[in-house]
Formats: sequence, C-alpha cells, structure tokens
Amino acid sequence: MSTLVEHSNEGQEVGLIYASVIIENDYDVALVRRDSLRPEQVRSIVVPHILMDGGASDLVLTGEMIADLGLDVETEVLVSTPAGVTTTRLFNGARVTIDGRSRGIPITIELPGGTQPLFGAIPMEVLGI
Repeated sequence: MSTLVEHSNEGQEVGLIYASVIIENDYDVALVRRDSLRPEQVRSIVVPHILMDGGASDLVLTGEMIADLGLDVETEVLVSTPAGVTTTRLFNGARVTIDGRSRGIPITIELPGGTQPLFGAIPMEVLGI
C-alpha cells in the first residue's frame, strides 16, 4: 500500500491511504478450483488506487466495475450519503486481493459512476489489515 497526502482548503495535511487491489468474481474462482473454468476466464478488475476508508463499512464500487465482475444482486436498500438519501444495490460474490491476502467479501455496495471506489472497514477486517 502507498500513502498519499492531500492538502485541505485550509492548508492542513490530510493523510489518505490508497492501495492497489485485485477484485475477482468469487464464483468464477470456485469454478476454477473445480476445474470447470480456466483461470483466464475469471472475471476480474484491478483498481490501482482504491481509497482505504475505515469510515465506510463495505467495499464500494461503481456500477461499471460491478458489471465487469458479473456480481450477483443481493437486494436494494436506502443509504444516506453526504449527497443525501438514495437507493442503491448490494451485491455478493466479490473476492479481493491486497498484498497477497485474498478473501471473499460479504457485501459490495454500488455507487454511481465516477465515484471514488472505497475499501471499507469490514473488508479490512476480513483481510486482517
């Protein structure tokens, strides 16, 4: 992981931690283990600068990233964000790898395109980060 430092409007330094993460479709990974799918067929993306955000609870990805991974919709929920209350979808079936640590993640939250992907507290805990 690498640390990036940004400056606030008041000129104070605020440390933000970003990491490079590989996200795969966990169901595809399971099929590879059963010799039902070739490893190169696993749907995956690399997010080179995902914000490690202990204030977020879950893995948060854009709809485009989720579509590329082919994750399964779990449900729709109302969420409160700094921009207000909105409806979003929850997905399951993601596997994340950071620094050689790889685990399935229970929930992935979809946010609108252009939103900064976030790696929240629950995935950090699952990976022991």
